[in-house]
Amino acid sequence: MSVIVRYSCAALIGCGVLLASPVEARQKFITGVFTATENGVPIELIAWAESQRSGVFRMANDHSLEDAPVLPRTYRFLVNTGIYVPIGVLATTGQVFSKALDILEYKRLAYSSTRLGVSTYEIGVPELEDWTKVQRLRKSLKASDEHPAIFFLMVTNGTIIRYYPFFIDQ
Repeated sequence: MSVIVRYSCAALIGCGVLLASPVEARQKFITGVFTATENGVPIELIAWAESQRSGVFRMANDHSLEDAPVLPRTYRFLVNTGIYVPIGVLATTGQVFSKALDILEYKRLAYSSTRLGVSTYEIGVPELEDWTKVQRLRKSLKASDEHPAIFFLMVTNGTIIRYYPFFIDQ
């Protein structure tokens, strides 16, 4: 550290202002799973589902599917959940909560993952950024008003897979 920086830090500490060390000055991320809206406002994905032995999904952690956000389209996801790491994006219908996934129409979507920190990842899903691609995907899944298309951001700790649901609708 240069002499000027040392004196500046000492002066700021003396005035009651504490600066972070260069190591602590790195960008920090809030813990959770987030996505951004078109205007840049982040939305936290607080609800997740887990697959039961039967292959049927069940909402976990006292949340319901109503807690899943409805997005006009996706841009990027920020995943900062400690020991959980992203492993994919799944598209299926609402029937996954009453029928096993392996007998339903579903698709694993291509995604990009950029590691931003020790446990922080930025996820991009190009297929969900374009409304015409989303409509084609809905059609291939045989989604309907009764059984809408649901998308899941999947993260795992090596043992448990969490499926964070979200909807895409203009």
